[in-house]
Amino acid sequence: MKRLQRYVIGAIARPFMLIAGLLIGVFASYSAARYLEQAAAGDLLPGTVLAVIGLRILVHLDVLLPLALFLSVVAGLGHLQRDSELIAMEAAGLSPGWMIRQVLYIAVPMALLVAVLSIVLRPLAFEAIYDIEAAAEAEYGLSRISSGHFYTDEQRTVIFAEDAEGEEKQRVLMQSDDGLRSRVVYAREAVQRETGPMGRPQLEFRDGYSYLLDRAGGNDAVLRFQTLRLDMQEREETRRRRRKATATEHLDATDAGDLAEFQWRLSTPVSTLLLGLLALPISRGSPRQGRYQAMLLALLAAALYYNLLGVAEAWVDDGLVPALPGLWWVPALFVAGLGWAIARQFRPGG
Repeated sequence: MKRLQRYVIGAIARPFMLIAGLLIGVFASYSAARYLEQAAAGDLLPGTVLAVIGLRILVHLDVLLPLALFLSVVAGLGHLQRDSELIAMEAAGLSPGWMIRQVLYIAVPMALLVAVLSIVLRPLAFEAIYDIEAAAEAEYGLSRISSGHFYTDEQRTVIFAEDAEGEEKQRVLMQSDDGLRSRVVYAREAVQRETGPMGRPQLEFRDGYSYLLDRAGGNDAVLRFQTLRLDMQEREETRRRRRKATATEHLDATDAGDLAEFQWRLSTPVSTLLLGLLALPISRGSPRQGRYQAMLLALLAAALYYNLLGVAEAWVDDGLVPALPGLWWVPALFVAGLGWAIARQFRPGG
C-alpha cells in the first residue's frame, strides 16, 4: 500500500515542477516586457528591473502555485486514468476516499506554503516594490523635465517648464486631473523637496496661481500663493498601494478596501485545497478521452474560478457586498459543484 501511495503521489508531483516552472516563466516574461518598457521610458531604474520582476513573481505565487497544483493533479491522475490504472486500483478495493487523501497529502502542505506567502510575504513584497518605484521617482523627479518640453507621468500629470536648467525650474505649468476636478498650477519657479506619503516626491511651487476647475462647472476656485507644496500621485492608486503593503494584522476590517484585501489573503490557501480536490473529477474521464480534453476543461474551470473571485473582491472593495458573504460565495459555489461532481462520478456505476 505504501508503494502504491508513493506511486500515485509521484504521478502528481512529477508534472508539478514542470507546470509551475512554465507558469512562472510565462509570468516573468510578461513582467519583463512591462518593466523593461518602463526602464526604457525612464520610469524605473534599469538596475532594479530584475528585483521588481522577482518580487512580482513572489506576490503572484499565491495564484501560480495553486494553479500549478490543480493542473498537475489533472495531468498526473489523467495519465493514470488513460492507462486504466485508476480503474485497476478501484477494482482492487481502493475507495474514492483513499484517492482524495493522496491529493490532500500534497494539497495541505501546499496550502500552508501559500498561506505564508499570501498572509506574511505578500505585503512585504509589495512594500519593497513600492519602495523601488518611489526611489525611481525620487531619483528622476523634476530632473526628467527638459526646457520647453512637456512631461507626462503614468497618472497623466503634465508638467512644463520654460527653463529647466538646474534644480529650480523656472516658469512652470502643471496640470493634473482626479476625474472630478482639474488642477492647473502656474508658478514662477518649482523645486522638488522631501518625499511625501508612501515615498512619493513632493513638489514645491513658488509665487504663482492654482486653479481648481470643477468638471460640473459650479465649484471652481483660484488661489494666489507664495509657496504651495503638492504630493505627487496621492490618489486612489496610493490608497490601494497602502493596503497591499499593509501587514495583515494591521488591515482595518471596517474599511471596505482593507476587508477585500484581507479576505483575498485568507482565500488563497482555501483556493489551493479547493482546486486540488476539484482536479479529481475533472481528471476522471473515459480511458478513450483525448489527452488534452481534461486539461482544457481544467483551464476553463480555473479561469472561471479566478475571474469570479476577482469580481467578488472588487464588489467587496466597492462596498457593494458586506463582509458576509464577502468573496466567500465563490469558493462556496465551487465546493457545492465539487461535492456534486464527486458524488456523481464516484458512486457505484458512476
